Amino acid sequence: MHESFPEAKQLLENANTILLTTHERTDGDDLGSALALAHILKNLGKNVAVVVKGGVPKQLEFLPMSELVSETVPDWEFDALVISGCSVRDRVKHEGILQLHIPTINLDHHPDNQMYGEVNVVDHTKSSVAELTYDFFKFAEWELTYEISLCLLTGIVTDTGVFMHSNTQASTLAAAAELMTKGARVSTVTKHTYEGKDLESLKAWSKALGNAHYDPAKQMIYSIITAEELDTLG
Repeated sequence: MHESFPEAKQLLENANTILLTTHERTDGDDLGSALALAHILKNLGKNVAVVVKGGVPKQLEFLPMSELVSETVPDWEFDALVISGCSVRDRVKHEGILQLHIPTINLDHHPDNQMYGEVNVVDHTKSSVAELTYDFFKFAEWELTYEISLCLLTGIVTDTGVFMHSNTQASTLAAAAELMTKGARVSTVTKHTYEGKDLESLKAWSKALGNAHYDPAKQMIYSIITAEELDTLG
């Protein structure tokens, strides 16, 4: 059990209106974790808003409740804010959120996290924010529905490179296994996030590979693709 779990659970259960967010240009891990928490909070009778600068990437529109994600902060009186996957608060890049001064849960697994929350649920030993969120839900004894499980499995699968990255560990596979018992499928996640590349994305990969360089001193291949190049490619 992470030492911050009881405090995070108490803050969420005492709050009535909660704002959830991630970094701009969100990804499967952070959006999946936020939407899983949105499902939990709604099941607890909370008023929940999910606001992300840049909205939902096309490949993540399959996630349950993704249609509720907005780029505009509603005119509500929020009791709590949960930021997923941001090592620094400013990475949210949303002025409407950054101007809020409310109790904040910092939910993250990056080792350089600056511990900016009133409650910091941060564990760099975890493969993903989704795995850490799964552990939190298990501690809180909140039910894992199919929708919640699909959101969390998406986070784990995308942040581990379909379990190929070195951050995959026994606890990661155990979490994924339980989520699959709820009906979530790795094949569903990979179909949307890995197999369904559109033409624009393929052209961007082509440009990135064309820009690749080999550094013999570091024995690594690296590439740079600029914002201007991405804009040109659409």
